[in-house]
Amino acid sequence: MAHPASADGDAMADVHYLKRPARTDFPMSPSADDLSDTEHMKVRKILTPSSAKVVLVMVGLPATGKSFISAKLVNFYSWLGWDSQEVKRNRDQLALEVLDELLRWLDVKRQAIAVFDATNTTIERRRVVQEHIARHNPGFGVIFVESRCTDPAVLEVNIQMKLSKSPDYAGMPYEEARRDFMDRLANYEKVFEPLGDAEADLSYVKLLNLSSHLVANHIFGKITLTLLPFLMALHVGRRKVWLIRMPESRVATTGQASMKMTYGDESMSEAGKEFAEQLAKVVQGDPVMSCMRVMVCTHRRALDCGRLLDSSGEQTEVNAVLNPMDWGAYEGVRRSDFKECTSPGFFEDFTRDPLNTRFPGGESYADFVRRLLPVVVLVYLLLLLLLLLLLLVVVVVGLSFRQRDAVRPTVSSNKIYLLTVVVNNNRKTNNKQQKEKTDRRDKHIGTNRKTEFQRHWSHHWHNHRQEPCGGRLQHCL
Repeated sequence: MAHPASADGDAMADVHYLKRPARTDFPMSPSADDLSDTEHMKVRKILTPSSAKVVLVMVGLPATGKSFISAKLVNFYSWLGWDSQEVKRNRDQLALEVLDELLRWLDVKRQAIAVFDATNTTIERRRVVQEHIARHNPGFGVIFVESRCTDPAVLEVNIQMKLSKSPDYAGMPYEEARRDFMDRLANYEKVFEPLGDAEADLSYVKLLNLSSHLVANHIFGKITLTLLPFLMALHVGRRKVWLIRMPESRVATTGQASMKMTYGDESMSEAGKEFAEQLAKVVQGDPVMSCMRVMVCTHRRALDCGRLLDSSGEQTEVNAVLNPMDWGAYEGVRRSDFKECTSPGFFEDFTRDPLNTRFPGGESYADFVRRLLPVVVLVYLLLLLLLLLLLLVVVVVGLSFRQRDAVRPTVSSNKIYLLTVVVNNNRKTNNKQQKEKTDRRDKHIGTNRKTEFQRHWSHHWHNHRQEPCGGRLQHCL
C-alpha cells in the first residue's frame, strides 16, 4: 500500500509498501516432486535427455515419399554438423542385416543421425526394430517417421519417379514395371498398420502428403528444435533461390576506413552501385522475378541494394540472423593472417577443429550454423522465388547446405566473386550438345570483373558436390 503524494506534487517522493503476512491456510497441494512421479512425467523424463546418437526409422508404403524425406534429413543434419547416413534395404538384403550395418556405423561416431529407410509397415516389425536397437545400445535414441500419401496426383508422380530411378526396374518396359510395382504395393497395403494408439509408448512423427499436417508423439529433448520444424517445412515444389554476395564496399577499393565507421556502415563503391543497379534492372524487368521475396542483413550495403530491388519494401525482409559471423577479439583479422595475428593456442585449436573452435568473445562456425537454422527452415518453407543478399561467410555456409555437405571453414572461398551473379539451372548434363544448350541459358550480370569469372567457369559444372564452395550463386532447392 502506498501513501498519498507529497505536498510538492512528486507522486513518487514518499512511497512505502506494507508487507502482507504470508498465508498459512492454503489447502494442501501436491509438490513438484509429487507431480514428477506421475506416469506421464516419468515417461517424459526418459525421453527428454538429448541423445548424441539418434536413429530415424522410416515407416510407410512404397512411393509415399520416404526416400525423399530420408535424403533431405541427411542433408539437413550433415549441414548442422552431425555425422549423418542414410541406409536403405535392397530387395535381396535382410532388414536386420542393414540395421546392424547402421548401428555399427553409429558406434564409432560422437554425434550422429542415422536414417533407416525401409517400409516397416507392421506393428510387429517396428517392435522388432525398436528392441534390436535397444539391445545393441540402450543409449541410442529412436524416432519413427511415417510418411503417408493420400493425394492421387502426388501418388502418381511418386510412382513414376520410383519406376524411373529404382534399380529393380532398370531395363524393364514401363508397363511391365508398373504392373509389378502396383502388385507389390497392393501386397503392402494389405498388411500396413499405421502408427497410432497401439504404439503410444514409441516416439514417432506422422507426416501426411508432405504438408504441414504433422502428428508428434513422445518427442522431447533437443531434437524437437530441429526435426519438427524441418519436417513441417518440407514440400516437393521447386523454385529458385539466389544467394548473392553483397556489393563491393568503398573501403575495399580505397583501402581506407574511417575510425568512426563500423563494417556494417560501409557504403557501396561505384562498381558496387553499378552491380546493384544492373541486378535491379534484371529483377524488375522479369514479371516472375519482380515478385520474388528479398531477404537482407542489417548492413548498409545490403539495405541500399535491397531498396533498389524493391523500392516499396513490401517484399523485403531485414533479418539480423543473416549478419556475418562474430569473430570476437579477432574481428577484422584476415584468414591469411590467422597464424600471425591470433594466439598460438587458438590457431592450433582452429586448425584441428575449425567447425567447433569458438573465437574469443565471439562465435564458432557451429554456433553460426545454428544461428542460421531458422532462415534455412524458412527457405524450405516458402514457395516463392527468393533472393538473399549476404556477406561472403554466409554465402559459403549457404552453399555448403546446397552441396549436401557439412560446413568446412577451411575451404577456399575465392571463387565467389564480387560483382557477379550467375544464374544457372544446376542440372547435370550427359553429352556435349546438352552442355552447350545449358551454357547458353546461363546469364551473367556484372561489371568489368565478369570476364575473369566467365573464363574460369566457361566449362559446365558437372558435379557440384566435388567442387569447393563457390561459383554458382543461384541454386534450386
